[in-house]
Amino acid sequence: MKKDKMYCIACRKFTEHRSYCEERSVEYLGYAVDYTEEGWICTHCGEEQQTVEQFDKAMAEIKETYYILKKG
Repeated sequence: MKKDKMYCIACRKFTEHRSYCEERSVEYLGYAVDYTEEGWICTHCGEEQQTVEQFDKAMAEIKETYYILKKG
């Protein structure tokens, strides 16, 4: 896993973070949707965080899966 110093919004300072990539599930507009989430975990407080790009990528995957499930 990659470790970098990033600004932690929970700690309010630059700390080491490690990357993560996990399969997750969420209920989106009445459908159970599986998606891949990537982000960073602060090694100081354990807070999971994402960049705007990582969040957008996960949300795009959720929406795409939702439309596939909706078409059935």
